[in-house]
Amino acid sequence: DYRYGTVRSSVISNVTTAFVGSSLSVNKTSLSQTYREGQNITYIISVTNSGSTVNDFTVFDNLGSFYIGSEIITPLSFINADLFIDGVLVGDITPVISEDGIAFTVSELGGGSNAQIIYEAKVNCFANLECGSAITNVVSLDCNCPCDTPVSASHTIFADCYADLRIVKSVCPNPIICGNEINYVFDIFNYGNEPADDVVL
Repeated sequence: DYRYGTVRSSVISNVTTAFVGSSLSVNKTSLSQTYREGQNITYIISVTNSGSTVNDFTVFDNLGSFYIGSEIITPLSFINADLFIDGVLVGDITPVISEDGIAFTVSELGGGSNAQIIYEAKVNCFANLECGSAITNVVSLDCNCPCDTPVSASHTIFADCYADLRIVKSVCPNPIICGNEINYVFDIFNYGNEPADDVVL
């Protein structure tokens, strides 16, 4: 309603619809802060929805992948995963596995709810095992929501610094002949990534 001069008039606005985008946040952690080759690491991805219900959103985890030149290196191998909604076990969740990570699809997460994906991965032969090295995982969400903005989180674990000695004992000659002198040989191996000092046999 408006007036110009002595004339009063009115106009009807068009009708528009606004969508409120769902608000998802993500966090990632692990049960172990260090790693060794062959070790299984348990990771926990936590997604919280502070908005309206979200359907069929994707959680992508890069398993610590990185590039050397044009070649992608992935230091973790996926084993298995479980899905929890608000602390209740829903069941196994199987991701789509690619060379640079894994992608989980969660069918529904209500407003105010929390989803946890707890998965296990093995440190493989591509992991850097030098003392002080690290594996950094990045997890990201794609919900195809209105007003959706990229959401991601990262978590880093570090190579364990340790010495790991193994001793192999052998005898020469073998077989032993009665009355002959024999020699014992001790071979000591260090399978760790740090030197072992003051070794006493």
